[in-house]
Amino acid sequence: MSQNITDKERVEVAQKEYEDLKLREKVKVIKSDEKEKTIGIVSKINNKSTGEQSYIITDKYTPPTASISARNQVKELTILYKGSTAPSKANIMDTKHPEFKDVRNDWLDNDIPTAIQITNGGGPTVTFQLKSSAETLKQAMRLYPNAQVYVYGHSLGSMNAQYAIADLDKKDINRISGGFFYQGPNIYSNLTPKQQDTIKAINALDRLFNFVDRKDYVPIGYGIGDPTIGHLIEIESTKAQLLNNLHNTSLLNSKKIFILELKYRKSTV
Repeated sequence: MSQNITDKERVEVAQKEYEDLKLREKVKVIKSDEKEKTIGIVSKINNKSTGEQSYIITDKYTPPTASISARNQVKELTILYKGSTAPSKANIMDTKHPEFKDVRNDWLDNDIPTAIQITNGGGPTVTFQLKSSAETLKQAMRLYPNAQVYVYGHSLGSMNAQYAIADLDKKDINRISGGFFYQGPNIYSNLTPKQQDTIKAINALDRLFNFVDRKDYVPIGYGIGDPTIGHLIEIESTKAQLLNNLHNTSLLNSKKIFILELKYRKSTV
């Protein structure tokens, strides 16, 4: 992997999916020495009718409209898939609320149908948001053909990221330098046999990492011995937390994630 940042800093990158980033904005993390490191620059923002919201970040500002020559020079590509908009009485009931459409797209059209599917044994029929997320990744890889790719997602964004990688042609998986999924359901059972075969191949490369805290209500489908998209790394919240806060605080528990992934990697060397 050429994206030379720590596991703790990767959590900071994933958190950026919830920020209101702008085109041409530098995406930065704070390193252990308190200095800033630039991950890349926002080159495209997706806000699709399917509810998918994602950022395309390149090592230098290179929008999809740039010349082929310029796009060929991009060496590193990062995709952030945003998680679900948190539901509230206001944004569910008020049709004029700015988050009304987002909440319905995320929960009614994606989260709930996928959860029902997973708890009933899965199946290869998936939501339009998962499909559009897969197209986002494939299109970005076509636009920047020489770039190594990093994919991040939390919650619904984790599902989008998992599915996007699974839907790649097997010939393209070597371009995936890292996939980092936080607190999302296990959608392996929702994949086709071809997609599952792709995941088996990329899992063997040790480039995908799937972090879950079982105290959270969102990461479902992780039964003992069940196959997963990426290496499953379990974290535990360090103190009693209210159920409605755990889903977000687990992502923020970056120190615990860093320690556990480090232990995992040492055990596999």
